[in-house]
Amino acid sequence: MLAARNDHEPAVRALLYADADFAIRGPKGETALSIATERKWAGVVELLRKAGALN
Repeated sequence: MLAARNDHEPAVRALLYADADFAIRGPKGETALSIATERKWAGVVELLRKAGALN
């Protein structure tokens, strides 16, 4: 979530390659994808969606 929140595509890519669980939710129910979508980080959103992330 931190990598998505900060638009850090290389970190998101590395985490996805390492099979990080992108479905984990924060205390308010947010996911990495919902954070990146809200902040309009198109590259991060694309990476997460290609990996199968859903809102």
